Amino acid sequence: MYILLARPPYRELYQLIRGKAKELHIVPPLGLLYVAGALERAGHRVEILDGEVEQISMAEAAREAVSRKPDLIGTGATSVDFHLAEKFAREVKSRSDIPVVLGGPHATVLPEEVLSKSPWFDFLVRGEGEETVVELAQAHQSSRAQGFK
Repeated sequence: MYILLARPPYRELYQLIRGKAKELHIVPPLGLLYVAGALERAGHRVEILDGEVEQISMAEAAREAVSRKPDLIGTGATSVDFHLAEKFAREVKSRSDIPVVLGGPHATVLPEEVLSKSPWFDFLVRGEGEETVVELAQAHQSSRAQGFK
């Protein structure tokens, strides 16, 4: 199965800081990297799309994610940047029916709120997602093999 893990561009969160910084400093998306490693060990093909590194807009990130035609798209969010993950998922869903998975602290702490107010997410992964996301990918792959979307 082909899974795309995406970090939406987050520059709007840090405009004030960036204006004073001499260089652009980007922190690697460690959570997505851990999840990618677990998925790869389980035999899945994984790519990471980093909207901040690519310096692309939210719409461009969603277009790029959909154009790669993954079986699943995963993203993560803290409560501070949840609105960006939500915007990304909404953009993806306006272009395709590819399932979108949300993990990270926000999904872990407020799962009911996310599911009730953000219909753009198809699945949530709570807690440390390395094991759960592998189980989710396998279940999704199995259901697709049986003819379910």
